[in-house]
Amino acid sequence: MTTIVRHSRTEDETHRLAGDLARVLKPGDAVLIDGELGAGKTTLIRSIVAALGHDASAVSSPTFVLAHEYRAPGRPTVAHIDAYRMHGTEDAGVLGLESDAPRIILVEWASRLGLATDSLHSSTARVRMEHAGETSRTVHLDVPNTWLARPALARLGGPTWAVCPITSRAVPPDCPTFPFADERARLADLHGWFTGSYRVSRPLRPDDD
Repeated sequence: MTTIVRHSRTEDETHRLAGDLARVLKPGDAVLIDGELGAGKTTLIRSIVAALGHDASAVSSPTFVLAHEYRAPGRPTVAHIDAYRMHGTEDAGVLGLESDAPRIILVEWASRLGLATDSLHSSTARVRMEHAGETSRTVHLDVPNTWLARPALARLGGPTWAVCPITSRAVPPDCPTFPFADERARLADLHGWFTGSYRVSRPLRPDDD
């Protein structure tokens, strides 16, 4: 897992965060969302659903329905599940987290399922929303390493993330080979300069390092 921390001071910032996350998501992914009452879980899900091209007005907390599914032509199917009334891993099987079903699953109150991180599907992320003031929230996103190959993850990680110029993978700022995804990519870039594959598009200036 790779952890991303985002801060949301307004509902508009939560919408932007949801939009960034929606760009990363693909059918087969699951996002497990937790937070105290009023932390903004349903708001986040509503914004994700809207960013994926569905009618956000249809989204509400489905505590008494258990699940809603949103479908639209040309758009990924989204399942919104509320685990508030579920208890333990025995109930988790109904979520389909171990399947490769062609839908995106968003789960509220996911901690009630008691799922260990190492038991999750390889395309499952966790989101924890915490109060950081009257209107502010701190959002912790634990994303699977399989998502690092998705360039859109760099935007979700914020301006300190990069897209590797060799592999097009998202690269976190603490990567030892930043902005390259790994040592192999760094050496491939260096080889490009040594062999003349790269060209500088303007004349060199004295102040160039």
